[in-house]
Amino acid sequence: MISYNFQKKLKNILQPKMDDYFNTNDAKKLLASKESGHIMGTIVEELCGDILNECGMKITQELDSKGNPLPRAHSDFLLESKDGKKNKINVKFGSAKQGQPNICSINRMMNALKDGFIDGYYILKVKYDKNEKNTKVYFVDVLDYTDCITYDGGTGQLMLQEKKFYGVYGTSGRESKLTLKEKKIWIYQLYQKKMKEHLERRQKQLKKREQEFLSFS
Repeated sequence: MISYNFQKKLKNILQPKMDDYFNTNDAKKLLASKESGHIMGTIVEELCGDILNECGMKITQELDSKGNPLPRAHSDFLLESKDGKKNKINVKFGSAKQGQPNICSINRMMNALKDGFIDGYYILKVKYDKNEKNTKVYFVDVLDYTDCITYDGGTGQLMLQEKKFYGVYGTSGRESKLTLKEKKIWIYQLYQKKMKEHLERRQKQLKKREQEFLSFS
């Protein structure tokens, strides 16, 4: 597990580096392009991994049984913490717009929690505001922000409610008092609640279409 203090340390390492990068001419040109979000996402992911690696952090990739990088890994890279655990890090790049970006598949998270592969799921979010021309780095365990997470039973994705998250995070984030067991219970309860709502909506849609179909005969 990555402690709250270590999360802050990583954030403080990355913040000035990201400030420098987004002030470069290359970054400014890319930000002006139509596909800046996708392109910058890949660049930020690689840059953050390289910076942490240069600072002595152990950065690796998720591998298959043959030692090859997983094409659909659950993380952008793995970060080994002081307890020797390889923590899954999901790197996100965003702009000033606040929405509900995907975090990961809820089923993959539940499987990883159930099997003891993870005890937290970490988001490294780099936000660049084109209007204000400033950069903000966030490094958090999303399970410390359960009040800022929702789930879509249709897509199967956990999503971050950004407006709420930024308000809760404030200037320095927070250290959650939830135990790992409490976090697991919360995720499973969220899954059940949202899946039931999704199935109820689908049942209503099905009945409506069945009635329409009967009217044609």
